[in-house]
Amino acid sequence: MLLEPQTQDFIARLLVPGVFGLAGIITLVQYALTRRGHAWPSVSGEVKTVEVKSGPCPAGRRRGRPGHWPLVRVSYTVDGREYTCERLAARQICYRNAAEAEVICAIYQPGQQVRVWYDPQQPATSYLVPGGAVGGRFYLVLGLSLVVLDVALTACLLAIR
Repeated sequence: MLLEPQTQDFIARLLVPGVFGLAGIITLVQYALTRRGHAWPSVSGEVKTVEVKSGPCPAGRRRGRPGHWPLVRVSYTVDGREYTCERLAARQICYRNAAEAEVICAIYQPGQQVRVWYDPQQPATSYLVPGGAVGGRFYLVLGLSLVVLDVALTACLLAIR
């Protein structure tokens, strides 16, 4: 059963820009997730070990492919209980070249005091860089731009007869 040409046209006019709207909403959700870590409390922690790990990437875009990632172990205490942070950010950072991971590792030295942001509901969940690997402003601007583009494109397409 085929749709009438007018119905097909109407659906196309809504679906084409709808893709931009959906992408905008997904991007704004990502922005909200990156901001979540900024609201977490932080404590001082001590860097215990710093190394570059190599092998199949454990997560991220390069998951399963050969790569290198910085592993910084930091001990920190919340409410009298000691925890270990092994994540730089919410998303695992994995590089093609070991030299890129070594640049990150060079920032941290054993014995160094650093801030550790932790989830107040689950203090074992923690990061050294709150909010993720990519800046939140990028997600905010991109998401809002896609939503505005969606609204403008929808209005233009619906106005065409």
